[in-house]
Amino acid sequence: MKAQKEIQFFQEINELYKATNSRHRAVCNFFDLLKLEDLEVEAVKALPPYRKGFYHVSFKKSPSNSSIFINADKFENRRGCLVFSSPYHIYSWQRDSNTKGFVFYFKDEFLSCDILSEFPFFKVTESNLFEPEQAESEKLLGYFQMIWAEFTGTNSYKTHITQSLVLALLYYCKSLYEKYTAQAKNQPRSLIILNQYQQLINKLYLQKKTVEEYASLLGITSNHLNDVIKQATGKTARSFIVERILLEAKSLLTHTELDIADISHNLQFDEPTNFGKFFKKYVGLTPLQFRNQKQLKN
Repeated sequence: MKAQKEIQFFQEINELYKATNSRHRAVCNFFDLLKLEDLEVEAVKALPPYRKGFYHVSFKKSPSNSSIFINADKFENRRGCLVFSSPYHIYSWQRDSNTKGFVFYFKDEFLSCDILSEFPFFKVTESNLFEPEQAESEKLLGYFQMIWAEFTGTNSYKTHITQSLVLALLYYCKSLYEKYTAQAKNQPRSLIILNQYQQLINKLYLQKKTVEEYASLLGITSNHLNDVIKQATGKTARSFIVERILLEAKSLLTHTELDIADISHNLQFDEPTNFGKFFKKYVGLTPLQFRNQKQLKN
């Protein structure tokens, strides 16, 4: 897929539908659900990398000739899979006419909870694609079919019922996430701090670049934050900031044709040379070498 000059951004769900050349439109501004097999013939089969102002969950029921980009990671020809993305992701896809399944989009307003805190599989730092086992896939399909039946029905309380079913689905997905990551439900204090730290980095990594700044926001000392992160992950607190900046840099280098200087500016480095030194220190390649390498692979 050819790189763009800049990453597209869709604030509203219907802006995304319009970009796919689909006649389908969301009736509700905060939520919509569709069947992939119902997409019109003229709907595009691929969409270049984009960001959006809402969350996305898709469930592909069977293997097909398709591919997905989630930030800098590419997934191809996966069997039945479950995919999540948030406004913090760069996302793109390619499908064929045999792709079947469901996809729904929703905004923060649709669910009365802290989505990223409650459902960690929407975070950019976590796994965002699962390949459920057969029994799990059948249960997931049942959830999506129930949501579809209510959402397309005439019940006067269908919005409330849909919200409840979506929450039920997401909590089932959370149980799968915990199974796949072997994460305990009752997290110790260190993991709570780790999750809060990661959430702050996702939101503020362009503005705040030091451990001290994040420790202040968390109401603890930088030494304590370092100790907690080291104990929980084996990595330094600083490494999480670095990894988030590198993730964004790699996404921009992979999916856009922005000049290295423009990417440096977007990431708020003082000089392109400083960005180049930073990138090479942690990746082992210059930004241009990394971009050229990715283009050869894709």
